[in-house]
Amino acid sequence: MSAISLILTVKMVVTVVFVAGPFLLLPRSRLAAMTAVTTTSATLFRLYGMAATALLVGYGFGLWQSSNGVFPWGSVLMGIVSNIGATGILAFNGTASSRAYCAVFGTIGLLLIWAALRPTGAFQPLLLW
Repeated sequence: MSAISLILTVKMVVTVVFVAGPFLLLPRSRLAAMTAVTTTSATLFRLYGMAATALLVGYGFGLWQSSNGVFPWGSVLMGIVSNIGATGILAFNGTASSRAYCAVFGTIGLLLIWAALRPTGAFQPLLLW
């Protein structure tokens, strides 16, 4: 597996487990407690979950491209904007509990920047034990 394929795979798993899945499936009361956002309807949360699902489609096409030897520029640039943007918003507007999310999204964003700056290196196979 190449570095870019691993980055995209990890990003997709993180998005399903921590963003799309919870925002589409958890009850409104639980999401309100997690986010400190109060609302009378779960619609706002569900819309965010659907937006995250749309990002998964973009990452999925990027994974398919990278598996076929094509550098996934669209997915990489989308991921940079999404992850670095989320990191900035959480860093400046988030709570102390959002630091872990900053670390995860920031790391993924930095890895995608690295891949964009070194697309040939991003295709190197990884040696996993």
